[in-house]
Amino acid sequence: MSKPLILASSRVRPYSANAQMGIATMAAEAGVHGGFMGAPWPQGALASAAVALSEQGLPLCGTQIPLPPEPLVAGKRLPHWGSLDDAEERICAVNFADQTLALARDFGCTWAYLDAFSIKLKAPVQLFVQSFAENRWDRDRSSKVAARPLLEAALKERTQYDERLCDAARFTLERLARVADNRGVMVAVGHGIGPWQFPSPREVDLLLEEFRGASLVKAHLPARLDVLQTLGLLTEERRATLALAPFVMATDALGLRDDLAPGLGPRPLAGALKSSNGKKPEVVVVSGRSDTTTAELQAAVRLIEKLSSQ
Repeated sequence: MSKPLILASSRVRPYSANAQMGIATMAAEAGVHGGFMGAPWPQGALASAAVALSEQGLPLCGTQIPLPPEPLVAGKRLPHWGSLDDAEERICAVNFADQTLALARDFGCTWAYLDAFSIKLKAPVQLFVQSFAENRWDRDRSSKVAARPLLEAALKERTQYDERLCDAARFTLERLARVADNRGVMVAVGHGIGPWQFPSPREVDLLLEEFRGASLVKAHLPARLDVLQTLGLLTEERRATLALAPFVMATDALGLRDDLAPGLGPRPLAGALKSSNGKKPEVVVVSGRSDTTTAELQAAVRLIEKLSSQ
């Protein structure tokens, strides 16, 4: 039974002009099989990161898409690939993705990751985040009085946008699938956490069913699935299906954030890694906060290796 490629995400280090050597050295010392470029690192870092990794005997195997052409300045964000009312923003996301993949494919990347994005709702997300951080939620759907109605209000508001969001996402995915095919790259599509992000796991299922046969697959995000299950927004059946995805983003959940290296927080990825047809997932990206230490990354890699051998 083949084991997955274990990749170190650049997100375990803050971006700077000289950070590529540091992440390459860290990846080599952690014992991974290669590197993965994650936002907010820009497109301009791909070449130098690939060179730094190669000097450590490691390939650059994957990248998040889209990456910004240049480092994002304060107050700026990546274009939303499912922007509701701005087709130009969606086209910009596709163009940035194409630029990213054109560069990444030159260095041997064969995998890309398309992440969810945030949606502004009237129901205040920060109040919800605070309630979750204060442990007002548990798996039997009980909560303090102020927390559950807030989520239900957000869910109700979100349904007003579901169809339009999916239509906007189809517009982008149709174009992105052509880009991925042209570049020879497989794109794993991620989901968000709760109604304040798009797409949900259900929406990923719906959208990718329409692009069956294209270079688009689901991503397994165990930390986010753990949060969704705690909120009562995930069925066991859908979680089991997503756990068979060929691409895994391995982090630990902390509140509504999933930026801890595996082994440092609540462990949503505690069982054997598996995929369809009895095979292991093809790629596992180990990610974390930008202050992750080499020892923490090493421990995370050992954990993933253990789960891959079961």
